[in-house]
Amino acid sequence: LNYMKIIHVISGLTKGGGERVAVELANKSVDNGDEVTLLAGWPVDPSFLQNDVNSNIAVKFVSNKRIFAYLYIIPFLIKNKFWINTNDIIHCHLTFGGVFGYMANLLLRNKKFKVVETYHAVGMHIPKFNRWLHSKLMLLKDGVVFMANDSYWDNFVKNNKRLKSAIIPNGIKLLDIEKNKNKKADFPSNFSISKHTNLVGTIGMLRPDRKPSLYITVFKFIKDFIKEEVHFILGGDGIEFQKIKDL
Repeated sequence: LNYMKIIHVISGLTKGGGERVAVELANKSVDNGDEVTLLAGWPVDPSFLQNDVNSNIAVKFVSNKRIFAYLYIIPFLIKNKFWINTNDIIHCHLTFGGVFGYMANLLLRNKKFKVVETYHAVGMHIPKFNRWLHSKLMLLKDGVVFMANDSYWDNFVKNNKRLKSAIIPNGIKLLDIEKNKNKKADFPSNFSISKHTNLVGTIGMLRPDRKPSLYITVFKFIKDFIKEEVHFILGGDGIEFQKIKDL
């Protein structure tokens, strides 16, 4: 065979960096002639990222709702074990993918596939328990890719020589941004904001580990500091959305 059958496993197809990398890797694999499936933990608004997936890639979901996704991993593996075993590679991304790959290696016997993980959180300031958990999940993988060097993970690799690993700096292609002065000028009016008003905004993943609620504190400080009228726009998606909206 001159092609591979690959399953990329990700949490949700949202606007995160790891999610974007996973989609671009999947798209590139299809361009190279591979047969690819994108397996997400749960569905989200397709306009976030799913619409960017190559039409030749099958998109499947472990659960219809985020709250049940981790609970459904084992039933999904058991129900789909024959299909999963027809693939060559299970490529895991983020915590959900890490758990899925760990359970696949643990539960599925006489497997023909290899489980590989790309670790997107290398160098990031994440809770020590989360990092420890990620390291334990890696030990049952066939290989792991780190996006950069990191003292913690460098030591992990030295202490676990059995685990095949590599440093592969990866990223996404540059977007072709449309520069339109008229659209930029019309942007405030779309939100019923005067064109002459100060505008402050940010966009990102609204997750607890990123502490996005601090933006509200910062916005409040700016509002109190600047005597002129100021409007704030905070864009993004994640489980902190409602909390931030309430704040």
